[in-house]
Amino acid sequence: MSKPSTVHAKRLAAENVRTNGVLAGAHQISDRNGEHILMLTRKASASLVAPQSGRIERIDFVAAYYLHVTNAQWKEEWVIRDVSDCPGLDVDGDFFMPNVTFTDLNKNGTREVTVPYLRFQAVRASDTDDAIDRLAALRRVAANAVSISSWDPAQLMAPVAEQLTSLDIGEMPSLSIYDGSTERRHDNKAGADAHKQAHGRAL
Repeated sequence: MSKPSTVHAKRLAAENVRTNGVLAGAHQISDRNGEHILMLTRKASASLVAPQSGRIERIDFVAAYYLHVTNAQWKEEWVIRDVSDCPGLDVDGDFFMPNVTFTDLNKNGTREVTVPYLRFQAVRASDTDDAIDRLAALRRVAANAVSISSWDPAQLMAPVAEQLTSLDIGEMPSLSIYDGSTERRHDNKAGADAHKQAHGRAL
């Protein structure tokens, strides 16, 4: 048995092998029964339910297997026909040509053919219903700094800490959030720094 070889559309036409849509691929192989051609076609069209929709809502798949009878004469031995017809939905599908296989699992000299393909249907929003028609930048003024202070009557100067945001704010001046509401919250500046950093991360 020979290895499969690719058959092009011109060869199929010359051999009077009629295609049933767009040619997805074709292979010629041989086994104990003779020469064969496997032809895979795909046809996209409007649904039979809504033929005037102007949308692709139907995909026809045909896998036909031919036996060479006489010169330029091929007899159809078997055919696989499948269809995805879904009016109102997006449909698609195709054959997995690299995964088409010809085997002889029974060891009897007759080819077994595997034809993998995929059918797909989905509901998607159209450009009319879900379209981006305008993009705009938005910028607002907000606090970009924090100042922490806590009055302690036992100290001459209250522990204070300040932090400005690390983000690029251009020429905007410091707009600080001031928190000095609690007495003796911090024993020293280190405590105020820790409180300041926690507030600063929230800016």
